[in-house]
Amino acid sequence: MKAAALILLALTSVSAFAQAKVKIEIKPAKDAIVKHKTELRLAVMGTEAVLTATAERTTKVVDGAKFESTVVMKDFKLDVNGSDPGLQVDDTKIVETTDGTVLSLSGGIQGSDNLRSYLGQHFIAPRAEIAENEEYTIEFAEQKEGQVPAFKVVGKYLGVAEAAGKKGHKFTLKLTEPGEGGFTCESTFVVLEDGTILTAEGKFKNLPIPAVGQSVEGSYKLAIVG
Repeated sequence: MKAAALILLALTSVSAFAQAKVKIEIKPAKDAIVKHKTELRLAVMGTEAVLTATAERTTKVVDGAKFESTVVMKDFKLDVNGSDPGLQVDDTKIVETTDGTVLSLSGGIQGSDNLRSYLGQHFIAPRAEIAENEEYTIEFAEQKEGQVPAFKVVGKYLGVAEAAGKKGHKFTLKLTEPGEGGFTCESTFVVLEDGTILTAEGKFKNLPIPAVGQSVEGSYKLAIVG
């Protein structure tokens, strides 16, 4: 009987550990700076365009759950068949809330849909504690003033993972924009408990590129630096 009780206790302890939950809470801090090495690959008109840069993001304003950030692209390079078309890149201003709602986005790479590109690389945290292998779904309404489309995210927590020499939490996310031919992106993120992205990579479809008059597919990678 004593042995059976010990076995039961051990099994209960293992089960409790396996069901331990994590809470990811976005915590913007004024003047905080995060840098990511970025790579974006686009299949455009039968050729591949490769963009690389270091994206330096600074939180400028924090007003409760609402915050504003500016992203500066440093060491920006764009290679299209071995040549650089010389696109202009402006600083990007993003206004959003801690629940993942993007209110507006301006600036970025001329001739590209920078808003949807950001949405594809945007980590959306679950709004409650979550256990390993648990899924969550969040739907975002259209933000007409900021011209942000409605979209839906289906996420899954895969457990603890290490990236960039730090212990983080691994998630998969699938973002879809409603309607035929809408933008979609499937990504894998490793993040800290405050939502900071350590690494991310994903593949997307139907990203509008106004400069060439068509939508394209491609992939991206992010890795924290500094």
